[in-house]
Amino acid sequence: MSREGWYATTTLLGRVVLRGLEVRRDWHDEHHLPRSGPVLLASNHASFPDFVFVGEAGLSRGRRIRFLCRHDMWEVPVVGTAMRSMRHVPVDREAPAAAYLAARRLLAAFELTLEKIAVTADPNYIPECDINPVLSCGSIITTDQASAFGFPNPILGLIGFPVVISMGVLLLSKVELPRWVWLGLNLGALFGFGFAIWLITQSLYVIGALCPWCMVVWAATIPVFWMITADNAAAGRLSGGSGPGVVAQTVGSLRWVLIGASYLVVLALIFIRWMDFWLGT
Repeated sequence: MSREGWYATTTLLGRVVLRGLEVRRDWHDEHHLPRSGPVLLASNHASFPDFVFVGEAGLSRGRRIRFLCRHDMWEVPVVGTAMRSMRHVPVDREAPAAAYLAARRLLAAFELTLEKIAVTADPNYIPECDINPVLSCGSIITTDQASAFGFPNPILGLIGFPVVISMGVLLLSKVELPRWVWLGLNLGALFGFGFAIWLITQSLYVIGALCPWCMVVWAATIPVFWMITADNAAAGRLSGGSGPGVVAQTVGSLRWVLIGASYLVVLALIFIRWMDFWLGT
């Protein structure tokens, strides 16, 4: 099939799906998109099917949009062939993704620190993240687990997360980092991952409550660990530069599976722990 044939077929399938879902499409001011010549579109990305609507808007002006997409989509059978045929552009977003996740964790750590200070100053203060008996920051902030090393846990985040952000900025700037830096980053990510697992078990089975801001930190810590570990494994850094072995190659290729599986395990444990509460029984 030709390149344009792939694009036409994909467009037709997309329209059939949209019609079956009774999705209403509407756009205006499309005249700002010229019918010919080079154009760079920067769209808001609020949901996964955004590219469908951007593409449809482009087709209304006779333009077939070529998207910047995650590079690992090219590794999926059939999908990769279609992406290459339609001349979309692969982008490796690992470094910026890790930096973004670290920034999100930094924000959560900052919010937790503020809540800890407020509770310490006023025992009657009710944190904004006290939502219900299960989702309750106040039930956790005052526990011993919230200061596992003798000081508030969020301070660890305020110290560690900027390091990950800095590494992400350096990688985006095409700076070649030595192996020892990558291994140190991996060691820190492993500590964060292990500490998050310990905090999850303490929240579920000892304290009996969940802290929403803590959960944001958990949700960001998990992919950061697996992405850094998978990148180090695939690049052979964990084996001393002799090249990745079978296990390292497997970890490197299954990073998203490992991230998804980690999320599913945590969500399943949370659901089982408070099943009666979630089901309203």
